[in-house]
Amino acid sequence: MELPQPTPRAPAVRTPPPEPTKPEYSGEKAFSGVYWLVIVVGFVGQIVGFGKLFGGTLAAYLVALIIGGAFELVMVSFGDKALAMRVEGYKTRQWIPFLIASAISAITAAAINLHHWSSVDITAAAIIGGTAFFGYIGHIFSGFVAGTKYKRERGARDKVLLEIADEQRREADALRKQEEKRIRETTQAADPGPARQSSPPPVTVTATARQPARDKPRTKRQQSTSGNEPSEERRLKKEVALPWMLAQPERPGPAEVNRHFEKQGYAPVNSSTIRRWWPEHGPRPEVTRDAGSAST
Repeated sequence: MELPQPTPRAPAVRTPPPEPTKPEYSGEKAFSGVYWLVIVVGFVGQIVGFGKLFGGTLAAYLVALIIGGAFELVMVSFGDKALAMRVEGYKTRQWIPFLIASAISAITAAAINLHHWSSVDITAAAIIGGTAFFGYIGHIFSGFVAGTKYKRERGARDKVLLEIADEQRREADALRKQEEKRIRETTQAADPGPARQSSPPPVTVTATARQPARDKPRTKRQQSTSGNEPSEERRLKKEVALPWMLAQPERPGPAEVNRHFEKQGYAPVNSSTIRRWWPEHGPRPEVTRDAGSAST
């Protein structure tokens, strides 16, 4: 009777936490009003400063517009690029050059404003130059804080995802082993294996049906001495062996003949040679132990 098999249990599904919101650095989101106002103040200050420096003509102010705009663009775009690369997992040596270039632009713009407006009014110089520089510092610091928070949340979520993947892999392995066991047990129940074969009947060996024994393989000692041919006096010959063979009540095999005469010091002879000794004398007459003599 086949026992009911347990139903495979589906792996537990663990819901991952929601994806954290990645901060955006499009100039400024949290400081949209203040930061862009600081940019404008710094930009205007540079135009006035560079225009006075280049002679105060219309062409000088046009050049100052281009140079001041370049400084502000480098400061904003390079700073946000460095912050974005840090959040995306770039190495420090890859994003730090953008941050350095952005800081140099901010410091240069603040220095130009201080230099120009200090000759007009020191308070105006401090306000224009300091506001532009500290606005830049606030923007970069805010980006670092938001990026650090995002990286921490993303790391926690990735850790949970790895744990979920590991649990699902273990569940799948357990289900696979359970299914393999069920298939193996079903196969064994349907095919229990070959039936036991009955033992063969015993073989009865009679005295008259004895077959010549096969030659045993030669030992290493015999092989090592095979190169030394026995002398002609100790080689077993037909005239020595045949009388003893005919005197035996049962026909001896070649191995038995060799064993008998090896004890007497004769070298063994090939089995085929001993078998050829029999036909020359005709078939061996039957010998009965009860009669005590061989019939001719």
